[in-house]
Amino acid sequence: MATMPTVPGVPPMSLRALRFALFLSVLLLAACHRAPESETVATTEPASGGAFAVRAVTGESAGSQPALSIRFSEPLAQAQDFSQFLSVSNAEGASVDGAWVLGEDASLLRFPHVEAQQKFTVKIAPGIVSADGDTLSEGLSETVESVDLPPAVGFASQGSVLPSTGTDGLPIRSVNLDEVDVEFYRVRDDAFLRFLNRFQGSAQRNYWELGSIRQIAEPVYLNRFAINAAPNERKVSHLPVHQIEELSRPGLYFALMRRTGELDGNYETTYFVRTDLGVHLRAYRDRVLVATRSLASGEALGGVELSIVDQDGSTLLNATADGEGLATLEWKFDSSKLLIARRGDNLALLPLNQAALDLSEFPITGSTADAVTVFQWSGRDLYRPGETIGVSALLRDFDGKPLQGEQPLYATLRQPDGRAYATAQLKPAALGYYRYERKLPEDVPTGRWGLELATAPDGKAPAHRFALRVEEFLPERLKLVLDSSAERLSPGQALPLAIEGSYLYGAAAAGNRFTATLSYAVDSAPLEALPGYVFGDPTQAPSKEPVDALDLSLDAEGRLSTEVPLEPGEVKGPVAVSLIGSLYESGGRPVSRVLKRTIWPADVLVGIRPQFANGEIDANADASFEILRVDASGTPQPSALKLRLIREERNYTWTYSEGLGWKVDYTSRFFTAEERDLSLAGDAPGRASFQVEWGNYRLDVEDPATGLVARYPFVAGWSWDDQNRGLDARPDKVKLALDASGYRAGDTLELTVTPPHAGEGLLLVESDRLLQQQSFEAKAGTKLRLEVDESWERHDVYITALVFRPGTAKDLTTPSRAVGIVHVPIDRKERQIEVAISAPDSMRPQTKLPVTISAPALQGQKAYVAVSAVDLGIINITAFPIPDALASFFGQRRYAIDAYDIYGRVIEALQGERARLRFGGDAALPGLAQARRPTAKVLTVDLYRGPLELDAAGKAELSFDVPDFNGALRVSALVYTADRYGSASTETRVRAPLVAEVSTPRVMAPGDRAQLSLDLQNLSGQNQRIKLAFRADSPIAIGEAEREIELADAARSSLRFPLTALNDQGVGRFELQLSGQGIELKRQFEITVRSPYPAVRERAVTRRQGADSLALGAAPDGWLPASVRRRVSASTRAPLSVNAWVNDLYQYPYGCIEQTTSKAWPYVWLDPAQSEALGLAQVDAATRAANLAFAVDRVASMQLDNGHFAYWPGDGYSDPLLTPYVVEFLQEAREAGATVSASVLDKALNRIKEDLLAGGEVAWDRVWGEPASHVRLSFNAHAGMVLARINQAPLGSLRNLYDQQRDDARGPLALMRLAVALKLSGDTTRAEAAAALALGDKWERAEGFWGDYYTSLGDRAMSLALAIEHQLLGATQQDKIMEVAEAASAARWISTHDQLALVRLARAAAKGSSGSLQGALVVGGIEEGFSTGGWFSRDLVIEDLRAGASLRVDNSTPYYLVIDSVGVPLRAPAAESSGLRIERRWFRHNGEAYAGDTLAEGEGLVVHLRLQSEERLLDTLVIDALPGGLEIENLNLIDAKQLAEMVIDGTNLDDWRSYGTQVRHQEYREDRYVAALSLEAGSTVDLYYLVRAVSPGEYEVPPPFAEDMYRPQYRAVGARNVERLRVVAPGAR
Repeated sequence: MATMPTVPGVPPMSLRALRFALFLSVLLLAACHRAPESETVATTEPASGGAFAVRAVTGESAGSQPALSIRFSEPLAQAQDFSQFLSVSNAEGASVDGAWVLGEDASLLRFPHVEAQQKFTVKIAPGIVSADGDTLSEGLSETVESVDLPPAVGFASQGSVLPSTGTDGLPIRSVNLDEVDVEFYRVRDDAFLRFLNRFQGSAQRNYWELGSIRQIAEPVYLNRFAINAAPNERKVSHLPVHQIEELSRPGLYFALMRRTGELDGNYETTYFVRTDLGVHLRAYRDRVLVATRSLASGEALGGVELSIVDQDGSTLLNATADGEGLATLEWKFDSSKLLIARRGDNLALLPLNQAALDLSEFPITGSTADAVTVFQWSGRDLYRPGETIGVSALLRDFDGKPLQGEQPLYATLRQPDGRAYATAQLKPAALGYYRYERKLPEDVPTGRWGLELATAPDGKAPAHRFALRVEEFLPERLKLVLDSSAERLSPGQALPLAIEGSYLYGAAAAGNRFTATLSYAVDSAPLEALPGYVFGDPTQAPSKEPVDALDLSLDAEGRLSTEVPLEPGEVKGPVAVSLIGSLYESGGRPVSRVLKRTIWPADVLVGIRPQFANGEIDANADASFEILRVDASGTPQPSALKLRLIREERNYTWTYSEGLGWKVDYTSRFFTAEERDLSLAGDAPGRASFQVEWGNYRLDVEDPATGLVARYPFVAGWSWDDQNRGLDARPDKVKLALDASGYRAGDTLELTVTPPHAGEGLLLVESDRLLQQQSFEAKAGTKLRLEVDESWERHDVYITALVFRPGTAKDLTTPSRAVGIVHVPIDRKERQIEVAISAPDSMRPQTKLPVTISAPALQGQKAYVAVSAVDLGIINITAFPIPDALASFFGQRRYAIDAYDIYGRVIEALQGERARLRFGGDAALPGLAQARRPTAKVLTVDLYRGPLELDAAGKAELSFDVPDFNGALRVSALVYTADRYGSASTETRVRAPLVAEVSTPRVMAPGDRAQLSLDLQNLSGQNQRIKLAFRADSPIAIGEAEREIELADAARSSLRFPLTALNDQGVGRFELQLSGQGIELKRQFEITVRSPYPAVRERAVTRRQGADSLALGAAPDGWLPASVRRRVSASTRAPLSVNAWVNDLYQYPYGCIEQTTSKAWPYVWLDPAQSEALGLAQVDAATRAANLAFAVDRVASMQLDNGHFAYWPGDGYSDPLLTPYVVEFLQEAREAGATVSASVLDKALNRIKEDLLAGGEVAWDRVWGEPASHVRLSFNAHAGMVLARINQAPLGSLRNLYDQQRDDARGPLALMRLAVALKLSGDTTRAEAAAALALGDKWERAEGFWGDYYTSLGDRAMSLALAIEHQLLGATQQDKIMEVAEAASAARWISTHDQLALVRLARAAAKGSSGSLQGALVVGGIEEGFSTGGWFSRDLVIEDLRAGASLRVDNSTPYYLVIDSVGVPLRAPAAESSGLRIERRWFRHNGEAYAGDTLAEGEGLVVHLRLQSEERLLDTLVIDALPGGLEIENLNLIDAKQLAEMVIDGTNLDDWRSYGTQVRHQEYREDRYVAALSLEAGSTVDLYYLVRAVSPGEYEVPPPFAEDMYRPQYRAVGARNVERLRVVAPGAR
């Protein structure tokens, strides 16, 4: 124990005198002595001369540990293995493990972490090389003594609750110190919460951090404490605070400690409360329950005064615990408050901002318990873009009973980013049934969607969610079942494998190819019954690369049995074996399933359960563990185990290279920090605790009986995203067991309690409130009987047992509580309906499917049924379960209570304990809008009928019209009454007498050659001679299209036909006709043909003098003829190509908030009159209204809670600069007649008004420095303009903008918008001045990133448009329009933002313009005359140009002629890098690079895209179009196990997808991979996705492409390492 020094006969010093004396002694010591940074003991004289030699071998202090070092005369070469030349042995001659680390100046080698004050022999062999290439010529051997451990001291616990009895004091840890100075402060009672919010746990704090302590606390005691310890002993001492009268007053104390004589301004600090009060709080929906217990005995304490206080120390609520130690407070839990408990001289503080107890290891999940329950169901949860979503729902109370009256439901369909896509109000049908249907457009984002139904709109009632997926997929045709007779495996044992494959229409997959790959991984959780326990050695991972294991054909029955040899390497812990099996159609398209088994290295394994979360704990805390030894059934086994705490020492080095810049690396050395034995009796887990400092650790637990070592790595003192303010460990677990599977009111429930230790217990029966409680004496096997009453008849009732363990210093036990939780199931068997469903086992397509539903128990009752019939090939992709209303209404609800207490903060008898809780989760990848492209239809069968009323006999008969489809339908029925439910399902095989299934590539490019696979199976009951013929339309052709074959009954044949994509693009349609005896069959199919290259544009603008005539030219060379479009425009006005830009806007494929707005804006402007004035084809009123409504809804769905708009429909990022842009669109859309939500518009207007008044809003993560000032002005000016439109602009702010900030403009647009705002607000003088500045000649805007989405072209175009619209453009300035038109003609690429600006300029310039245009267009000798108001435009196709086309203009006045040509090149564009580079590489699944040009059908690849940016490009779009022979594997749909062990170029794909990706949005489309991301200058980003080879043939390989969407001059076209890809049948290479 630490003691206070005293002088005989001298009374104790006053506090002030003592402080002065200590301070004076510190000054004197500091003046006399300054401790060296590194104490060394030299043993070797410096070498003479200049030869490369050893200068010294020493013992020194490196950091906080003794080390050995060797000093050389020259820096050493880094690329050499020093362990070959150097060795260290101890005084007994035994070799010392470790590693030599190169020092900062490269001439020093250190051997860190040796024992203090010990003798070592260092042997140096010749051969070490210096950086200059010199070699050490002579070796030597030196004996050296290590130095002492450097003096150190710190508080030994992160806890803050010091038990008032059963403890020796406040523990500290020290080494090589005789004395420490400690000062104590007492925190004021009204400042408890302020103090706790500022100071968390024990830590080293400097003088400046502690400067404010006197504002909330007062010093009460200062003294020096003596420490009795041997040299180099890490000593635990206790400051006797319980014996110090100045610290006896109840309160919160803050302790500052430092070494005597230290003057560096740093203090070791902690805080504590001495108390016997244990406090446990439980937060219910609208109240809290507080339990108070004695820490010393665990018994309930009555009469405890409880207070809830706020930040200022004001009391909000008071209560007193009753005789059972319980108090209920009618108060809604608020984490910003503090609970104070007082009883006599005892005080306890429970800050409510700490994390709740981690109860994640208990089975407490389920849906939220609400007064109202909505059960939603559908026949499937997977849809394609363009399909109609259909979801049914039943509305009931919390127990599945009907509600009174007709209650509407409010539906919100949410996108993958969580924002609302569409809303609707649903009206109920009979017995509370609702139906929601919504057709999705083709370009909706893919990903995880959700339908939310609530009883009130706008979030005023809880929402009930039905999860949906929207993806581009093909329904499966095959069924694959993998099984193994071995539930677990032994080392060396082969994996027994049984395979069964069939077509969904019922035939065996006879002869189909089957392949399998094996991968191995550490299985840290082989026993589901022991959640939280970690088994094995995660640091010794088995072979990472997947291994090709099988490539076989199934037998005639579609089966295969085999044994798969396993080669995971040495098995030192449980190893998960994942076999990924793929069964192939004849066209090469697979169906894949995963089988997992675990190799157990022994019959018993050791498991480690950390008492902290996520492998992270605070420094200077106790890392506590539970340890079990169990067999495969989870039964504990006795054993004597050896425990070692291993610490990792890292030495970091930095290196610089021209290509990679600065790179950090480190070397590691592991040493044993502590070792001990642990005996397990076999009836309960063992426990162990270790004090840890900052650093990396692992716990090794060796089982001598098996020779295996279980390891648990963890980190102390650092966390990159720590959000846990509390110290709350995972609680010890109490095992609870019920005696029945269901209960009703009036039953007696028997509960068996098995605690980890004996003690006082508290039993709580809870739902969202406390239902029942009782105290009990807890010991192993305790049985408690509880009477179930009506309040239990709900589905969120849990029994919680708290067992309190008293603590004593004598037994080194710490007060604690253990927790057990079990759900109480309520019996609702009488509410279940027995349902029978009858449907034929098989049927023919294009006939009716009869279905009969029978529920005899419902005879004479009002009941309904809803029936769906869905393609099993869709259901199998997501393993969608049969809807079960019974489980939904009566199943387990989520545990609704959060618990908080002080037990995790108790300072242990020897050490303190602290652990952290983290909440995690995974979210779906966000969505990106689909490219508009030719898309072939995919048949998805989803049939639905309902609700249908059952007749008096409890039956319903119905039928479905089944389309032309071969496969299987899952027919499911849900029957319901007002309060009873039942379901049933069956499967019906759908197959024609002659099954004909076609496989083709999903997409082809012009010129591609493929093989069309036709599978024929004769199910007619007789042998057949079959005639078949294909009929195909352009752009495809099928060779050898007519054939005859003989096909025996039940036989299957696969045929291949040459398939060619012609020089055209579009959707190629073809028909198959088959005839035989009694068979006439026609089937239609589609395939998409699209160019693999992006379209290119050519433009020619001339000013001509009429009248004249000219030929319009032939088709451009090198373009795909069918893709050529030529637009001829003649105009008396400036040549602004409105047609081209409007068309580009409509067709732009992607949909961030700016692009969505820009694409929709023309629908606002281009009414029939305006379209005619601009020479545009008119959009019919219905289409215009529908497209505008869709855009308005989409924009509204992207609004965030703060009023701004999400940048992409896939993340929460927003750029405030775009909000005024969107608001202006919504204002004009409403003026054009569109329905715009007032709440959306008002929220946005209020947002930008607040931001304008606050000085402007800038997305600081996007811009800073000079661009930020420009962007701020741009935002303020645009915000002022849209506010001025509705007379809400603050004129004073607008004037200040002009007067003070106009020089911040880097382009004219901000000034022009400011001019418009000033004019609309009445300040004409400043408006005209601002407009004059905007229209001046100074705006040669420098290229670069300005953060405002415009280029110089768009800036000028929008400025001129606004000037014309608001009469701010002078007559002498009209030539500026022509300047912009010429610049637009010369531009190679124009972004959507700039295109819209040009359209607006053309629209503004057309108003009030004069002049007429007469002439004729002649095509193939046919003349079309025209006489217009100054504008004529026509589109020509390749046939027109081939026939000969010319234009004649009869006017004698000048006119402008614009010829725009657009088409797809026949050859791939050349590789290009303009500020951006993109590289594509292909890899096999085992990580090997693939550089060939031939793939076997079914072979899989990983595509690796690497982007490198020279500029800051925040809006980069990446498009990697696929060649026809490859199909993308949607990572959102495949089993995640398939990615788990794929390693490409050192990157684990599963880790990359979870943590490493910088992608803001990505999607897996049928013919391309698309990603949007932000790139910083000089950055490199890697992207990965999976593809598989299908359909033999030869295919053009498109290049990868990337560009900045708003500055398209920054773009990249990647090189094509492979230009033509060959896919061949397996074995054909």
